[in-house]
Order: sequence, then C-alpha cells, then structure tokens
Amino acid sequence: MTKKAAPRKTYWELLKHPNWQKKRLEVLEAHKFECQECGENDVTLHVHHSYYEKGCKPWEYPSHSLWCLCEKCHQRIEKLKTLLNRSMGKLCSNGLETLIGFAMGLELIENPKSIVSVSTYGMADGIGCAHNLSTNLIIEKLQKDDKMSGDKLMKIK
Repeated sequence: MTKKAAPRKTYWELLKHPNWQKKRLEVLEAHKFECQECGENDVTLHVHHSYYEKGCKPWEYPSHSLWCLCEKCHQRIEKLKTLLNRSMGKLCSNGLETLIGFAMGLELIENPKSIVSVSTYGMADGIGCAHNLSTNLIIEKLQKDDKMSGDKLMKIK
C-alpha cells in the first residue's frame, strides 16, 4: 500500500506559519516600521519579497531581499515588476543578458561592496551602460576573474 503525500500548503497558508510571522516581524523592526520607499510609518505595512524562487518558503529568503513597504508603494512596485516581466518576455537571450548586467550595474551603484559575477559579453555590456563605461573596458578589468564590485567600478571611472 502506498502512502498518499500530504497536500501541499498554499502560499497564503504559508504566510500564517510562525516562521514567516517571526521573519516578517524582524523585517518590520529592522526598518523601524517605516516604508523603505516613502518613509510612511502610520499606515499598514507589508513585507515584500523582491523576488521569488521555486520551492522556497516565504521565510527562507535572505533578509536583504525582503522590503518593508506601505500598501501604496507595494502596489506600485508590483505594477512595475509586471511591466518589467512583460518587457523581458519579449527579449532574446542577448537582450536578457544585457538587462541582467544593467541590473547588476545598478545594484553596484546602490551597494558598492556587493560583488557580482559577470559571465557573458551581454552582462558586461549592461554593467557598462549602467556606469557609462565601454563594454571593452569592463571586459578588460574582468580579465583576471569574472568578479566585479561597485568599489572596483568606481576606481575605473
């Protein structure tokens, strides 16, 4: 006789789990119960997952990927993500690589200590676009390894 697998919980059920409630409270406290976008602190706040990965439970994401947002900013960001996903759906792989590189470049502006791995010409091109640097210059600086940091980019400028 085979055992039936327990039914998987829905995402909404997982949001009621004590592990998520604890993680959610940690995020809200870390940001002093203020929206990270607009600074509002007397409104309903949401904890927003900046990305999703198949198979990850809501509380299994790193804290830096969870944002404290008011309802208005949360809706705005979700709409922007929908527009971005629609646009990405129309790109070929080269376009996606360049877009990923551009996003990496923006990340390095906001977090100069971050390190990204650049594995394609398109990614180097995107980073160059974000920093107003030539693709060839980015590739030249990557010759020893495929790692790039915001601090390293600032030295190039």
